[in-house]
This record gives sequence, structure tokens and C-alpha cells, in this order.
Amino acid sequence: MSQETVKSDLLSLVALAHERAILEGTDYGIHVSQGANAYWLVRKTDEKISGQWGQIRHLPTAMKFKGPDTSIAFYPDGTASETVIVFESPDHPCLSINAFTGKGRWYETS
Repeated sequence: MSQETVKSDLLSLVALAHERAILEGTDYGIHVSQGANAYWLVRKTDEKISGQWGQIRHLPTAMKFKGPDTSIAFYPDGTASETVIVFESPDHPCLSINAFTGKGRWYETS
């Protein structure tokens, strides 16, 4: 998986978790594991999701999560936990989640 694919995939997963939380009226989240260098979708408190969307996705070797394990929470009212996930890679991308809208965006740091 390339860095661009990871960035696109994470934004798709953010949109899905946000949408499912609203439609189903239950909390969703994305768990980010620095130790496993992977991320995955969860429902409520770490309930694994089956199928394509629930699979564990590993980062490419040139890209690593920076910081501790964390989860991004998405709530039925459309809000989310305000989160910034920093990656170690050549262009230092960061994924920011807006707490009020539940939307994600990428930006780069130097």
C-alpha cells in the first residue's frame, strides 16, 4: 500500500465511521496502533467490524505512526473526538479530525 493509498483509505474510513455513527445511532471509531503500525474500524468500544471495512490495514514500511496508540471516536450526533495523527515519513503528513463536523483532512508539516 502506498502513502497516497493510505491517505485516501484513511479519509474513506473516517467518512464511513462518521456516516455509520449517525445512521445507526451508535459510536464508531478508528483504532490506530503504533506498535502494529496499523489501523482498523471499530464499533462502540473496540467491537471489531467484519468484512472489508473491518480488516486491519497496515502502513507501508516507509510510513509509521508517531505517538501512542489512539482511537478516533465518531458519535451519533455527528461530532467526533478532536484528533491529530502524525506520521513519520518523508513529507510528514498529519491527519486532523474536526470535533464539530467529524470530517478529516490531511496537511503536511516540515
